[in-house]
Amino acid sequence: MDDDKHSDQGKQECQLGLSGVGEQLLGRIANSAEIIAKTAEQKPQDGSEPAKPFFVQEVGGDDLEPFEEQTLALSRETLVISRRTYRIAFYAFLAAAVAAAFVGVQVKEMTYQTQILASQSESAVAGSLMDGMNTRKQLGIAQQQAKAAQDSVNAIRRQTIQQVRPWMSIEKVNVPEDESLIVNKRIIITTVAVTVKNIGHSPATHVAVRVLLSMEGTGSFEDTVRGECDNAVIDTDTPFGETIFQDRFGTPIEYPIRLSPNEVAQYWKQRGGAFSVIGCVAYKSPISQETYYTGFIYTILLRNYPEAPAQIPGKDVSLQNALGGFITK
Repeated sequence: MDDDKHSDQGKQECQLGLSGVGEQLLGRIANSAEIIAKTAEQKPQDGSEPAKPFFVQEVGGDDLEPFEEQTLALSRETLVISRRTYRIAFYAFLAAAVAAAFVGVQVKEMTYQTQILASQSESAVAGSLMDGMNTRKQLGIAQQQAKAAQDSVNAIRRQTIQQVRPWMSIEKVNVPEDESLIVNKRIIITTVAVTVKNIGHSPATHVAVRVLLSMEGTGSFEDTVRGECDNAVIDTDTPFGETIFQDRFGTPIEYPIRLSPNEVAQYWKQRGGAFSVIGCVAYKSPISQETYYTGFIYTILLRNYPEAPAQIPGKDVSLQNALGGFITK
């Protein structure tokens, strides 16, 4: 009962409050209308038409219409939804901030790891370059060592070949006693015997001998010797030729030799001159298959060089080594 009384009393007070507010509002509207009416009755001083009055009509009462109540309810729901949306947006922003911070940390960590990998890659590349340089240096050193070893082997091989190769020595060059030196206007000719000996340590094969007669002063004897040796070397490529074992003499062979027609004419033009026997012995080594030679020059010694045609016995003709040695290979 008390609650009903209080409720009825609250309603009466609310109605009185609303009626008071309505009376005040109506009083203000009436005052405004009187002011407007008075203003309209006054004529303007500039002679223009007086302002026309306008009317204000109060539409509706103190209670809200259904549309207004729906609009107000919709506005309240919209406000509630906006607040919820704000909260959701705020929480989404916080989540995005947290995710951004997490991603930033991950990116920083990945950047750090990438830098470490790049540094390791650079170190690996630098290490590989250094290894490559060291390898090339080692390879160069190895090549030098291999070349030195090969040179040493070649030197030992050459030394061994020199120690065991054959050596042909010119033991004697002479005009046999039963031969003679013939000197006349048409020809100057004689026969010489060449005796050779193998003083080496292995057999000499394909032994070939070349001999010629020349006048002194007609050219370089050494060049002539080397020319004869070249011809003798060619002869060693033939299937003929003697084989002389170590510490053995070769078979003495007699070779007829003569001056060329030009040298004969020169001899008689200058009324005499000295003769030289130029020759070479070429041979091969069965060990190295290389070709060697021994060249020589002997001067013919006469008591008197004939100024007229003569036939000088071999016993009166002697030969002397003009070089004091031999040209060898």
